[in-house]
Amino acid sequence: MKAILYLPLVTLNLVLSTIASGANADLVDLIKGDQQSSTILSFLKPESKPSQITDGENRPLKRIIAFGYAFDGELDFNGGVQTKLLMWTQEPLITPEAGADLFEEMANALRIVFGQGNRIARIPNHGDASDVKSTAMFWTIGADIVLLQLDKYPSRAGISIVRRSSESWRSSMGADESEFWMRTLDELEGIEPSIEIPRQNSQGNGSPPLAQPSPVVQPPTPKTAPEVKPTTSTPGDEPTSSITWSVIVILIAAVIGLAWLLLKKCK
Repeated sequence: MKAILYLPLVTLNLVLSTIASGANADLVDLIKGDQQSSTILSFLKPESKPSQITDGENRPLKRIIAFGYAFDGELDFNGGVQTKLLMWTQEPLITPEAGADLFEEMANALRIVFGQGNRIARIPNHGDASDVKSTAMFWTIGADIVLLQLDKYPSRAGISIVRRSSESWRSSMGADESEFWMRTLDELEGIEPSIEIPRQNSQGNGSPPLAQPSPVVQPPTPKTAPEVKPTTSTPGDEPTSSITWSVIVILIAAVIGLAWLLLKKCK
């Protein structure tokens, strides 16, 4: 009897886990930046979605639910190619501990795609908030950089991730921020080999190497710190295209119905 009732719950958990894994993959694929144009268009908000990809900046993304949290973001295009991706958590109530766990989970997912990368500790605050403590994972992918950053405040945390050309990233910084990162990158050149994206062999049985501990760079702390992305939520944003709440509601209803039928049959 208990086994019969347990079966629908197991089925529901498997379905929800599969949906969550697909959402995580959507976010990672966006960061990889190698999707077909039709796939990229599906991530844009309807009001900003052209019939085809054209040059433009700050095209807003649909809200993506990945790694258990909501992410907002924007894309830039140049020559029909994705040139900048910026995403951030849009939930103001993430605790510092939960933020640290989310950061490690996302970093592990990105290591599989981009290689080991480097952990940057004690990032100085170049913005208004003096109580923020920031840590980042940094990858160089050809001419691009990928920067995953955790900002921890006394009572909350936020995650941001950017992929853009190294040149445009550096030119967007203020003087103090640029000084810190130039010094940090100079130090990284002495400890980090060129990073190549792992590829499977022609037989398709290759697998990425196991992650080793990241080198930690802890340069001296300058006086000021990076601007913090506001975390106020905007009601009415629709979820990612890969997750629709209607599908989840239907699945839950189907499982409840199956459990009721099984219970009635047992009686």
